[in-house]
Amino acid sequence: MNNKIIKNVPRNIIIMALLIFITFKYLITGFTSKDIFKAIKNADGKLLVFSIVLSIIYILCEAFNTKNMLKSYGYKTDIFRTAMYAFSGYFFSGLTPSATGGQPMQVFIMKKDNIKISHSSLILMIELCVYQFVTVIMAVIGFYYNYDYIFSKKGLNVWIIYLGIFINLLIFLFIVFAIFSGRFIKFIRRIAFFAINKLPLSEKDDKKNMINKGLDDYRNSSIFIKKNKKLVSIILLTTTIQVTVLYTISYIVYRSLGFNNIAYYRIIFLQALAYVSVSSLPLPGAIGVSEKLFQFLFLSVYNKDVITDALVLTRGANFYVLFAISALIFFVSFGEYIFKQKKEEVKNV
Repeated sequence: MNNKIIKNVPRNIIIMALLIFITFKYLITGFTSKDIFKAIKNADGKLLVFSIVLSIIYILCEAFNTKNMLKSYGYKTDIFRTAMYAFSGYFFSGLTPSATGGQPMQVFIMKKDNIKISHSSLILMIELCVYQFVTVIMAVIGFYYNYDYIFSKKGLNVWIIYLGIFINLLIFLFIVFAIFSGRFIKFIRRIAFFAINKLPLSEKDDKKNMINKGLDDYRNSSIFIKKNKKLVSIILLTTTIQVTVLYTISYIVYRSLGFNNIAYYRIIFLQALAYVSVSSLPLPGAIGVSEKLFQFLFLSVYNKDVITDALVLTRGANFYVLFAISALIFFVSFGEYIFKQKKEEVKNV
């Protein structure tokens, strides 16, 4: 799985570049490369720098959570090393559809540091569960505050919001029941095994073992949570700060463009809604859809003359710049090791 993710890096980068080109060439009306420099020129430079700092803090919050959970298992590591894991996870999450490549790559890298797969998988599972909880709650609040605006509109963007909220609520409920309900786990296992037995699939036993392992991770998460309630509370608090910091970037960009009429909490909950609405879509970094949905939702904040500037600066700070930083840190930190592994695999063929 991890070798496949690494092997597909060049292909995924090309796909991502094409999506970026299509987005800014065809989906954003009238956009040119000059608009990037115009947007930066029109904004407060110090606040833009601060927005980049916030994106780094977002990563460091995840690193802090990973460090604390590794410590609970007796591993001695520092925030700089766990930040490398977090940056690498962000890079591969942004590079793969529905962010599916981030956690497997983090497990792969942690294994290199002699961290057991069973431990790293559980740590990342708990981080995902808490992150899903926080983002969904904030998105629901965002939907409540923007109910009138959304229901006054029609078209694809509205349905993307409905679909995104619905899918993430389902994922959230699945995680909750999978962690805290033994009956639910047994029910899912029976359904999955029934489907495997009925469908014309090869290697059925391997697929059943894979399902058993995945479901066991949820049960192990339940055990960990019950034994480490204080630690999980700290993780929940840190994750809430982490997500709030990410959404705050939208407000900082808003202020950098000279606006101050709309309250801070309205901006961050609007961004929460925009984030969750596209997070489950099978596109690398949700590129294209994120930009179009931002334009749709944030027209309730900006006028049409400024919306493109706001889009470029906000997505630049909360995704593109952070993605580029994450890519750089990943290749500097782990690139030599990974490409060395690939060369050894080629020699052994």
